[in-house]
Amino acid sequence: MRHTFGFFLVLFILIISSCAPTRFVEPLEKGEHAVSANFGGPLIHFSGMVIPLPLTALTYGYGLDSNTTGFASIHTTALAFGVFQNEWGINRKILSQKNIQPAVSCNLVANTAFDKWEKQFKFWPELDINAYWHLKNPSRLIYVGVGNWFELSKYRAHDELQPVHWIFNPHIGYRYTHNKWTYFIEGKILAPNISNQKLVVDYLKPWGEKGASGIYLGILKKF
Repeated sequence: MRHTFGFFLVLFILIISSCAPTRFVEPLEKGEHAVSANFGGPLIHFSGMVIPLPLTALTYGYGLDSNTTGFASIHTTALAFGVFQNEWGINRKILSQKNIQPAVSCNLVANTAFDKWEKQFKFWPELDINAYWHLKNPSRLIYVGVGNWFELSKYRAHDELQPVHWIFNPHIGYRYTHNKWTYFIEGKILAPNISNQKLVVDYLKPWGEKGASGIYLGILKKF
C-alpha cells in the first residue's frame, strides 16, 4: 500500500512531533560512545484498550567533551512506511547539580524527513530543555523538561495554510543505570496547544479538546 508524503504530514502534529523520548538528558563522558533503542508513542484507543503507538527508533551518541554530546537517530517505524526520518543533534550541559538545584541541559536538534514515494523533504528545528537530578544513588536520575518543535513551512498538507508554527511537549522521565546499561521511561503531554479533534487516529484525550499523552520505554548501552 502506498503511503504518500501528504498522509505523513496530516499525522505530523501529534505523531511525528512526539514520536520519541528525550535522546540525551545528561552528556556522555569525553570519547564515550552510546547506542540506544526506544519504543512507544502517543496513547490511542485500540480494540477496547489504551495502548501506545508502537513507534521505534535507534540512536547513536558520542561524547565530544564532558559537557557536550553529539547524536543521530533514525526512526525505524517511519522507515518501514517509506519515510526516512532522522534526528541530528547536540546535547549540552548548561548547569551542574548542586544539592537540590538541578542540573540543566539542552538539546538542539535538526529533524529531517524524506518521502521515497513523492521525493519530498521536510525539516523541523527543535530545542529541548531539561532539568535533572541524580538521587542519593547516583545511578538513578529523574528529569523534567519541555521539547519545542518549530514548523517553518507556510503550508501544510493539501496546500492549506499552516496555522501553528510552534509545538511544545512537556515531559517527565526516570533513568536507571547499571554498569554500562541505562533503562528509561518517559511520559509526555503532547502538543497541548493543538486541537485533537477531527483526526484520523483515536488518541486518548485526558486534556480535553487539545493535546494527547504519550509514554516511551528505552534502553541505552555505553561503551
